[in-house]
Amino acid sequence: MKNVFKILIFAFSFLLTIFLTSCNAEDYEVSSVRTGNTSVEEVKSTDISTGQGSINENIIRDNVSVSEISNTDVSAVVKKLSEDYNTDVVIDANLEKAQCIEIRTEAEYRRFIENVQRDIDAAGGNLLDPRVPNQYATFACADGVYSGSGLTSGYATLTFDIAVTNGCISGISGAFTGWTLGVSYTQGGTSFGCNSGTVCGTVNYNIFYEGIGTIYSQRVCYRIRLNC
Repeated sequence: MKNVFKILIFAFSFLLTIFLTSCNAEDYEVSSVRTGNTSVEEVKSTDISTGQGSINENIIRDNVSVSEISNTDVSAVVKKLSEDYNTDVVIDANLEKAQCIEIRTEAEYRRFIENVQRDIDAAGGNLLDPRVPNQYATFACADGVYSGSGLTSGYATLTFDIAVTNGCISGISGAFTGWTLGVSYTQGGTSFGCNSGTVCGTVNYNIFYEGIGTIYSQRVCYRIRLNC
């Protein structure tokens, strides 16, 4: 009986030992797993957060850098064009692409300016063949509005109206007519006598260059004479 009792105690102790060992191992495993997962998640979260933050900061810095570089490059080109062609080219950040003539390279921009200046020079500063307001004004300065054409750019023509009152010129005004996208005229000073005069102003071209709005302005002057 004592031997049986000892065997039972031994068996119970053995089973208890196994049970306790198993519980400790499970607790350790769970603890390790939790610690490991927590650590991994925290590391991942930290890495992702830090990494993403770094990426975002780099992107922001890069965007600013690219924008600054682009503006710097365009500013340098604009300044060079103004100096080389003795004209005015400026940046206008408010201009949108839809309002402009698009030019993609500096070489193309240069050709555009050269063509405009060549066309202005070709007119010789004279307002060619002002049209009379009616058939009776062919040989005399009858009252009315006479029209004359200056510079032609693409499908846009710089047209001047010469008002005649009491047989003498009383006013001169100009504007682009036709397809005028990206083109405008700014009236300057005028001077005139009874049958002749001079009008000066500026033709302006909205140029979208390298993703940035610019304005190219060229001064023009025309002499006007009516057959009076």
